[in-house]
Amino acid sequence: MGVDSDEAGKVLLEALGRFPSSLRVYVTMSLLHLQLGYPDRARIGYEKALALDPESPMVWKLLGRIQHTEGAYEQAVKSFERAAAVEPKDAQTYLFMGLSLIRIQGGADRALEAFLQAIELDPHLLEARFQAASIYLQTKENYAKAASQLEKVVAAAPDFARAQQLLIQAYYRLGWNQKAAAQEKKFRKLSEAAPAPGASAPRSTQSP
Repeated sequence: MGVDSDEAGKVLLEALGRFPSSLRVYVTMSLLHLQLGYPDRARIGYEKALALDPESPMVWKLLGRIQHTEGAYEQAVKSFERAAAVEPKDAQTYLFMGLSLIRIQGGADRALEAFLQAIELDPHLLEARFQAASIYLQTKENYAKAASQLEKVVAAAPDFARAQQLLIQAYYRLGWNQKAAAQEKKFRKLSEAAPAPGASAPRSTQSP
């Protein structure tokens, strides 16, 4: 993890001692447990948060992330939909919804809609652009739209290796061989300059 999880846990426990009725502290602690791979512990925090405010979109989004981690993707989508109904302008909710939808057979179209909604709400949400581009490229065979999204991703995060690779693939599928070769050359230089290039988006939202 990029943060010291032990230190974060201590801080959250201290916060709970001072603010035992804080919805945000319970949600944050649950998310930390999820990141550490303890969904059962995350559910304890969810239940505390639910008791404090059963209508909070933060609580429903947390439940959706727990359900996604447990592999209950259809239930997760329903939880994210409930969160979005209360807070329709939260781009992260639509991103998480899309990530669950792509795990469901036949869910690609709805996932694409969710990712595009996330992009509309937050154009800087690179993971949503990457996921939308992946669907355009691999499911829709709409290589131009895939390239358009991926160009924005690599412009903002040139060390996002997987996005670079898909962009090169999209260029080749479009028959833009010179552009693909130039992108390959640029990516190769970046790889040589950075021995361990990032293979995932800079905003760690891949797993809800």
